Amino acid sequence: MRLGLEGEKVVGQELEKLRTQGCMVFHDIVGENFNIDHVVISDKGIFLIETKTYSKPNLVNPKVNYKNGKLVIDGLGDMSKIINQVKASSTWLKRTLEESTGKIFLIKPVILFPGWYVNSPEDSEIWVLEPKQFPYYLSKKKEIVSREDKKLAAFHLSRYIRAL
Repeated sequence: MRLGLEGEKVVGQELEKLRTQGCMVFHDIVGENFNIDHVVISDKGIFLIETKTYSKPNLVNPKVNYKNGKLVIDGLGDMSKIINQVKASSTWLKRTLEESTGKIFLIKPVILFPGWYVNSPEDSEIWVLEPKQFPYYLSKKKEIVSREDKKLAAFHLSRYIRAL
């Protein structure tokens, strides 16, 4: 449990740096019997971020491998259930924002593995990354969210959080 909390802290600190680039960052959003670790709202999109922290096995250069919808962690095996989790959370966030704002926002699911080397294609439906890679991936995206929509989504997400 402590390892998980440390991973959350590391990712949170990394994401907080994005505020200087105009991003809005939210942490620990309670959903329906689950929680979302982080949400980043920027002009490049809305990103739902799940943090996964695991101890590395005694292997030479263990890796996280994501390809064709399958997630395999060296020493731990097939962890594709995480893909289903982040997709379900993204669907919930999309629905929640749509119900609140009347607008449809695209949500990009992201899974971050602090301290791991990650093999993952850049153009995949879900980004699977080491936390320090996220700002780089974000910087390469085109602007797709207007300033007004960014503020609207952030306001409604803030309102949802405060209502709990």
